Amino acid sequence: MEIYISYIITGLSLITALVAWIAKLKWSQEFSKAKEEIIKSKVAEIDFLKSKINYLEKFNPDSYGKFFDRIRKDLEETIDFLEKKNDDYKTQIRTLEGKLKKYRLDKEEIKKTRYELDKILNEYRKFKEKSENEIQSFKNIQRNFEKNIARYDKLEFEPSAFDDGPYSNPNLDIHKE
Repeated sequence: MEIYISYIITGLSLITALVAWIAKLKWSQEFSKAKEEIIKSKVAEIDFLKSKINYLEKFNPDSYGKFFDRIRKDLEETIDFLEKKNDDYKTQIRTLEGKLKKYRLDKEEIKKTRYELDKILNEYRKFKEKSENEIQSFKNIQRNFEKNIARYDKLEFEPSAFDDGPYSNPNLDIHKE
């Protein structure tokens, strides 16, 4: 009977060893899958950091400063041009108003001058509205640019696997508009 018990114990030991071996294989497969996932997440984090480095190299304070200076210069030139054109329209309007006063007696000349004056006034109104819109648009660009500079100054350098980073933020795109 002791022999049977020793056979049973040996058989149970073999079964236990077999179950342990199967569990070890299963666990090693799960462990390798987990390792692969960790490697993938590290690769994604490295890519994220590379992108952030490229972004920071491209949009450093010097490049923002140069871009800001270029925008400011363009805005100043555009505003100067619009003011000059505005003055030209005002001069044409004064000239035509002077003609109207001069030719009060000649009705045909008055009609022609009045027509020219109305035409120039309409052009001037359209120009003024368009230039005001352009100036407002430039001011919006400048405000957005200043906001982007403020965002750049506040960039945090803590990467996250779920964070696309500031370089993918459409509100931070300085070439927009």
